[in-house]
Amino acid sequence: MGKVRFLLLALVGLAVLWSPGGAATLAAGPGASYAAPLSGGEEVPPRTTPASGQATFQVSADGQSLTYSVTVQNIANVTMGHIHLGAKGANGEIVLPLVPMAPPTGGPKSGVIGQGTATAAQLVGPLQGQPLAALVAQLDAGNAYVNIHTGGGTTPATLQPGDLPPGELRGQIALTTAPVAGATATRAAGATAPAVATATRAGTATVTAAATATRPVAATVPATVPPTAPPPPPAALPRTGGGYGTIGTTLPWLALAALLTLGLGLAFRARRRI
Repeated sequence: MGKVRFLLLALVGLAVLWSPGGAATLAAGPGASYAAPLSGGEEVPPRTTPASGQATFQVSADGQSLTYSVTVQNIANVTMGHIHLGAKGANGEIVLPLVPMAPPTGGPKSGVIGQGTATAAQLVGPLQGQPLAALVAQLDAGNAYVNIHTGGGTTPATLQPGDLPPGELRGQIALTTAPVAGATATRAAGATAPAVATATRAGTATVTAAATATRPVAATVPATVPPTAPPPPPAALPRTGGGYGTIGTTLPWLALAALLTLGLGLAFRARRRI
């Protein structure tokens, strides 16, 4: 009975390992996209303001650069904007400038206020001199936020909309899209989401991008299927990804079914001997 019990426990472990819920998830880092919705309520302490915004980020495939875009609505007197280190509800130090510094009383503003591609050379504060991967690790950990500062030129500041030097808009940066293995589409500067290239006919291709992309997306994979080419035979199907009908996922389940059948048979025989 001890051997049968051990076999059954091993089969249960295999079932958990091969189940869809037990599959490993894609890691973030190079090729990943991030976003931060910006609002006054996220500031510490919270601010009442009609302004809002969005910041998006895209890590390059080699992990050496970070393309970003910061867009705002209904805000006045933006003086600067940065990525800060800090958990939600806590204030922290500046590590990467995003919005060029401007003098107070800049007037109303809506639209893109900061965009570009940053490398490790632009890191400041506690991350100065470290590789860009150090910042990406903080993004993955949810330990970084975007802060947009405003100034009305008054002394002391009124701490009203348009005159909030500590920050008027803030948003915690979170992962939106993990990198996809074998991705074959490239993005122009400023794109913030992976693109999917779909071959249609010989010499043409269509590309769909996620809703957060801010630049045109260029497909780099030529379409090689001629207009009249027959559908590929089943043997040409990929062995990974997809659903339960692919070879890579069917074989483990067949093996599991065989092991379960063997284990139940041994258990039944053991019970009959008792």
